[in-house]
Amino acid sequence: GTELKKPLEFVLKAKPIKGYSRQVFVLTDGEVSNTQQIIDLVKGCCSGSDTRVFALGVGDSVSQHLVQGMARAGNGTAQFVLNSDDIGAKVLLQLKQAIQPSLSEVSIEWGGVEKRQGKPTEACVLQAPYDVPPVFDSQHFLIYGIFEGNVPVPESVTITAKSPDGPLSIQLPVKPEHKIKGKLIHTLAARALIRDIEEGEGGYLGTGAGKNVLKQEVVRLGTKYQLASTHTSFVAVEKRTG
Repeated sequence: GTELKKPLEFVLKAKPIKGYSRQVFVLTDGEVSNTQQIIDLVKGCCSGSDTRVFALGVGDSVSQHLVQGMARAGNGTAQFVLNSDDIGAKVLLQLKQAIQPSLSEVSIEWGGVEKRQGKPTEACVLQAPYDVPPVFDSQHFLIYGIFEGNVPVPESVTITAKSPDGPLSIQLPVKPEHKIKGKLIHTLAARALIRDIEEGEGGYLGTGAGKNVLKQEVVRLGTKYQLASTHTSFVAVEKRTG
């Protein structure tokens, strides 16, 4: 199998050159058996440092969970190259992102509604990802918010961030006519909430939440929104008559 942890540990724990930021590129074409350990390693070495990790998955059998998890934990970006794709274009895009600053310390203000942190309150919003990753030039970012309790839809949301030119604040109106019927968005949001929990972040439950609490929340979201996860799965049932 692919041995990724030891070489990554060697690179990330090496002392960086003083006065320079460090950009680490990880190329992988398979899966590993210790995905969460690798993600935790990247997060521990990159959090609060000038090191960023950019992950590139090559081929049809690469683990998306591993590649995306490393990029999120390393404050970088993830790209995937299928067998028919132009790998040069994907590599050039990541090189471009690596040599430029990004928007950091991104936060969302949900019209006065508090983000849930720890135990639920009467009115709160579940945000995923709970910690917003850096945003690079020409890159879209997607944040989900599920409002719980008797909470009216806010008239606007405010995005704040730290940019190379100083603080940035953008207020976006929430228009009722943009409402989408159905539960597709809710399901995608629940998938993002579960991913936060599964990747060891804890999300809105907090990093101090016990394993049973995390499991119960994954089961609750998985069964409510019909999602497969580490603690929920689908069972095929055949009904026969006669």
